[in-house]
Amino acid sequence: MDDNSELEEESDTLPLAFEREVPESISTHYSNHVLVTRGEYEYYLFFYEAEPPVIFGTPEQKKKQRENLKSVKAKCVSRVVVPNALMPKLLKAIERISKKTDLEDKIED
Repeated sequence: MDDNSELEEESDTLPLAFEREVPESISTHYSNHVLVTRGEYEYYLFFYEAEPPVIFGTPEQKKKQRENLKSVKAKCVSRVVVPNALMPKLLKAIERISKKTDLEDKIED
């Protein structure tokens, strides 16, 4: 395919709006830890819920319990695959929303 035919095909496409729908059956999970890895063509986002261990007792008992901890369990509650081309838009959206939220918080103070 030559360059001209590629341009013609691209100009024939019509952008359409998305009708976004969140089904009632979709599950929602809390995540307090995220791991991002990158493949050749996409990013992988792993969302985890890490539950801190319950530590109780006297100060000495608490210290011993913390020393005996080897790790904290983190359950993967969702894995999302994002194409490389979408990641910059995703990052900009997160940054824009974060800045807006920060500004709203400052106004409330």
